[in-house]
Amino acid sequence: MKFNKLSAAKIKLLFLISTCILLFNSPVNAQLFGSIQNVVPQPDGSLIVNGWACNPEKRSSVRVDFYSGVRGTTGAKLIAHGEDGIVNPPGTISECMNSISGYSYKISSENVLLHSEKKLWGYVKVGRISTHMSGSGSFTIGQIQQTSKNRQNQPSSSFSLSQLQGLNSSNTGPQVNLDNLVLSGLVTTTNPGEVIEGLSINGGVIISQNDVTLRNCRVKGLVFIKPGVSGTKIKNCSIDANFWYWGIRVNGNNTLIENVEIKNATTAGIGIDVSPSFSIVQANKIHIKRVNIHDSSDGIQSRPGNNSDYVVRNLLVEESYFHDSLTRKKAEEILADLPADITKKAVKTLDKIVSRELTPHNDGIQLAGNINVIIRNNRISIPSDESVSLPNAPIFVGPDIFSDENIIVVDNLVSGGSSPLKVNKNKPIKNVLFSNNYLVQGKWIHKPINVAGTNGHLDCMVVNNIKNTLGEELLPYALYEESSYNDSIVDDSCFVGPSGWSNWPSNWPVD
Repeated sequence: MKFNKLSAAKIKLLFLISTCILLFNSPVNAQLFGSIQNVVPQPDGSLIVNGWACNPEKRSSVRVDFYSGVRGTTGAKLIAHGEDGIVNPPGTISECMNSISGYSYKISSENVLLHSEKKLWGYVKVGRISTHMSGSGSFTIGQIQQTSKNRQNQPSSSFSLSQLQGLNSSNTGPQVNLDNLVLSGLVTTTNPGEVIEGLSINGGVIISQNDVTLRNCRVKGLVFIKPGVSGTKIKNCSIDANFWYWGIRVNGNNTLIENVEIKNATTAGIGIDVSPSFSIVQANKIHIKRVNIHDSSDGIQSRPGNNSDYVVRNLLVEESYFHDSLTRKKAEEILADLPADITKKAVKTLDKIVSRELTPHNDGIQLAGNINVIIRNNRISIPSDESVSLPNAPIFVGPDIFSDENIIVVDNLVSGGSSPLKVNKNKPIKNVLFSNNYLVQGKWIHKPINVAGTNGHLDCMVVNNIKNTLGEELLPYALYEESSYNDSIVDDSCFVGPSGWSNWPSNWPVD
């Protein structure tokens, strides 16, 4: 009899265990307890997980846990839990999917890096019962896609208007003392990994080796990164183009330009020219940060040479200041107070500008032939006076013989030009986002946003949250120039963000 009683107890225990297992794995139960609704990337590399979770049976709190994979399997780790909540889920009513059963939890940037290829799984625990949420396994950590239904996933603002207005010549450009430098003539690199620093260089720099660092310097002339060169770093330098065409010319890969001042690039002159020049060369992963470009016709141009079969890939421009473009008035001022070492050719060019034989054509950032570009947190100002120059746009997407694809322009303060934000030309343009940008009111000649001449080649352009500096929203669709855009611009349902666009690296941009 004792044996039979013991067997009955075992049977009862097995029954309870089986019931718990069935309950844990029940899809219905999972849906009742909660759901992962969206995952929002943050500027610091962390993720915010939003959703709802509650106990539908009674008024009691629930615990929420997030794992990198299915809990209990190899490689799955607890990466966020109840104590990490930004808004803890109260779970105090019987009806789910409402405002007071919502949650918002943070997954740290460290955990995002450690588990970047894992699936995100969420679990809800009430007492001893735990079940996974619906939506578990739908998101890959580090590769979160963005959809129109998840508007929070669009690139979020990391610079406020006051921070954008605060970008100036003191916090962009060189952040070190450039006095007491050693005088030098033209510098040509000779060894991979070479470090060139502490020099005042008259004649320019030619970089022909990989992994060269140019830092803490003054340069008069062009800094030329030769085709195919990789790993160049230019930091804390002041570059005077000496009224020639370019300040820096980039033909290579994996280039960082940080805390650099560039000035005096004339006529069609360009502060930084990203331009793969030959059919065997591709410019890839160019990061431009905290540059100060002034007294030049253009700030940055990213465009392949006419004989190149390659476009520019993966360009990031951020936290930079573009201002005081070269104009006819500035040319007059320079000629009235000539620098001692100005060249005869430069004087001749300036004379032509003053006499109107040449006219500066001003852009802030000009793109033509790019795949994957992010322009964020910049302050860009160009003239809006046609009597002193031919102002075009602070930000201009203008493919001519090349196409552009995956262009994100967010969180910038722009002023001047015929239009501050402009898309124009007749080659295909795919996936353009203008979002969270501020336009200085009235500082444009025609329209604040101009889309023209696309001839039906525009596939997915999203414009939202464009404001003047008073915070008043500008209505882009009412202010476009009349053109062929009507059949090609669609609403934001086409926007899926960097990880969902073709050819966008999962690790771009990187810090």
